[in-house]
Amino acid sequence: MATFRQRLERGLKTSSKRFLRANAALKRRFGRRGHCLFVTAMPRSASTFLTRSLAELTGFLPFFLGTDHHNEQDLYLPALIDSYTMDVVAHQHTRATERNLAFMGEFGIEPVILVRNLPDALVSLCDHLSREARASPLFAPPAGFRALPYDKRLAITLDMTLPWYVQFYAGWERAAAETGRRILWLSYDELALRPVDAFRRVLEFYRLPAPPEPALRALALHVPARGDVRFNVGRPGRGAEAFTGAQLARIRETLEDCHLMLRAAPHLEMVLPVAGDAAAAGAATPLRRLG
Repeated sequence: MATFRQRLERGLKTSSKRFLRANAALKRRFGRRGHCLFVTAMPRSASTFLTRSLAELTGFLPFFLGTDHHNEQDLYLPALIDSYTMDVVAHQHTRATERNLAFMGEFGIEPVILVRNLPDALVSLCDHLSREARASPLFAPPAGFRALPYDKRLAITLDMTLPWYVQFYAGWERAAAETGRRILWLSYDELALRPVDAFRRVLEFYRLPAPPEPALRALALHVPARGDVRFNVGRPGRGAEAFTGAQLARIRETLEDCHLMLRAAPHLEMVLPVAGDAAAAGAATPLRRLG
């Protein structure tokens, strides 16, 4: 058992968290709660395009609410406190863990959940890792990844990252059903094909005024043209073409198994591969290439 002296020493030397909480209490008491536009997204779902556009539309400051970009799954208490009185736009690949949900409740964060058809997201991620082959929040590609045949790279990407994507979706679906918290679901396809409508929906969700439509359309073209947002092919339906029938069935079965464990899954169609994806994709052309 710890002695009195040890307990006293621990109390004197472990003061960081108490100072953080005191700072948060002071900001709540004397400061104004700023706007926090928070997008938590599946990787390769055009979240950078969306948040850069929101920052342009609102004039809010881009702000990272995590501790490190290789650990975007979790919110970071000091960053939440620092941004409390600022108007910020943030995006991460944050999962609906108990701790993250508690932080969101404590700091009044109402998230936008940005998702994508899973085969398309996985193909885009494979392309991204093939170009850069560096560690991501999902997994670190093995040595020689870029030199492997394309179908092998796709198979590795599927094996290593499908569980993460499914858990991301299922966690937010469960959080929406069980907590009743205010959440906006947005799909990559809506953002890519109808960006003006997507911008309006997000601004309305955050109770912010939207500029006239010509300004929104101009912004949808301006942000990609600046060159600081990375793009890939961005065509809905690529996953249905790239993966084998067995691989697509595996993705569907994994999602359906997850669906059975959920009380409700009203957004399953946003991520579930369906027959005819490739044909349907040919009926619409995205405004710009978003990933």
